[in-house]
Amino acid sequence: MLDWWITGKESEEWDICWTDAVIYPDKVSKMKSYQRINHFMGMYLIANKNNMAHHLNKCIKAFPNEFKFVPKTWVVPTEMHELRNYLESAKGTPFVICKPYASCQGRGIFLTWKIAWIPTDKTMVV
Repeated sequence: MLDWWITGKESEEWDICWTDAVIYPDKVSKMKSYQRINHFMGMYLIANKNNMAHHLNKCIKAFPNEFKFVPKTWVVPTEMHELRNYLESAKGTPFVICKPYASCQGRGIFLTWKIAWIPTDKTMVV
């Protein structure tokens, strides 16, 4: 991999590849048996908050008994109606955690119990 820094071409001889970029199937198919990479194909399907929430909700619908441990999750504004119904019908004062779609390291996360405090002009996982 150091060859890339010197020549601008990627060498085929490497042991570990550490990257934040998307890993394409052609790169994985050319890897040798001893080579390792820090990502796997399709990782964004679970690493992204929105995708993970979407796929977990599909799993909950398909296998409700096996996924009882997963907290209720909504992606707003798309699922705002379902979230509103949940907050209005819940006993007591239910708190929800709101996480912005394109943020990391805790930036933009907040707790609320009021539906009016959840922005509808940007995507959030609640």
